[in-house]
Amino acid sequence: MPPPGLRVLAALADSTFPFAAAATIPQMAAAAPVAGLAVSPALITSFTLTERLPPGSVLTEGFARLNAATGIGLAPGYSIIGLAADAAGPRTTLLAAALLAAGPATLGQRWLSSPVTSASDATQP
Repeated sequence: MPPPGLRVLAALADSTFPFAAAATIPQMAAAAPVAGLAVSPALITSFTLTERLPPGSVLTEGFARLNAATGIGLAPGYSIIGLAADAAGPRTTLLAAALLAAGPATLGQRWLSSPVTSASDATQP
């Protein structure tokens, strides 16, 4: 069985595909909650790892970096996907976004399958 982090990323990628298949507004409305159900576990996993990995003395910095990285990733993503939607149309763009979301789940499988060691469990020098 794949590790939880990999399952969450795979679910996030898979939940995007129904948008590309939607041909009408009602179908798109039905696809939206499916995608939303995968976002919450992805965020929870990110915040849980951030809570467990850094030592307590830098926990606030860890959360600040996570929030900054999220914003830094979203800003160009919105711009690129918006330009792509204008150029190629929404269906092609949604399919490309779903495939791009599947990339980290596939490429990061080795990293995500390694056990997570808490900073409090690590030996101090």
